[in-house]
Amino acid sequence: GGSVPEGGKIELLSSADSGYRFDGWYDGDTMVCDTTEFLVENVTGEKTYTAKFTKISVLFETDASNTLLSKAVEGGLVKSINSIKSVSFVDLNSYDLTGIKTVDYSAEGDGRTLAWYDEANSALYIGGEGKVVGEGSLAYAFYDGKYIDAINGLDLLETGYVALMNGMFYSCGEYSDSFTLDLGDDFSTVQAITMADMFAYCGMNSEAFTLNLGKMFYTLRVGDMSGMFAYCGMSSKVFTLDLGTHFDTDGVSDMSRMFESCGQSSEV
Repeated sequence: GGSVPEGGKIELLSSADSGYRFDGWYDGDTMVCDTTEFLVENVTGEKTYTAKFTKISVLFETDASNTLLSKAVEGGLVKSINSIKSVSFVDLNSYDLTGIKTVDYSAEGDGRTLAWYDEANSALYIGGEGKVVGEGSLAYAFYDGKYIDAINGLDLLETGYVALMNGMFYSCGEYSDSFTLDLGDDFSTVQAITMADMFAYCGMNSEAFTLNLGKMFYTLRVGDMSGMFAYCGMSSKVFTLDLGTHFDTDGVSDMSRMFESCGQSSEV
């Protein structure tokens, strides 16, 4: 609260704590500003504005020793990463997990992001209340998923806050017969600063390999793309790589090995 002279102005500031997302400034039920900084001008009387927040399902930050796949092993969902043939991001609200073994994948340990394994389909599910939100690092998130055939539901993985994407899909689908990685229209890299080895060894030994970076793959902040596509689809007879419409290397300082042996055996 505070007092303002008649006809004056005041700036309201707000910020979201970890695990919450800022929704906007509201006058009653009406949103009047969608940014955390709200300048109220020409104040003529008493007024109440409320900053509203939503609790979100934040994923733990990954690195080479703590990946989405290795955590499934550590949590007792699977005995080996090689047992996982697919990974799907889903909305928890669509599932009844009664009697199903789950592992907490949330950053805060609050159980808002859970993983479970469907042995019949060799499928790992990762679910949040709505979207699963990545923050800070998704480095090596799918590392060593050599036998993964598919990664589904990437539209339910919020990546717009992620800075570290190095090695994110490293060796995914390396031994899959046919591997397609379509990042879709919602996979945002707007905050990413490193993509080193991001797709290295992806689909390396697949008969057919397709990689589509999608519509939200931005690279303006990225400084390191070393080994980004190295050896991906190396032995594939059919190899397709779509870099999308926002792939820009102007600010990149390291592009060494970027396409090394990428699709080298391709016949198409």
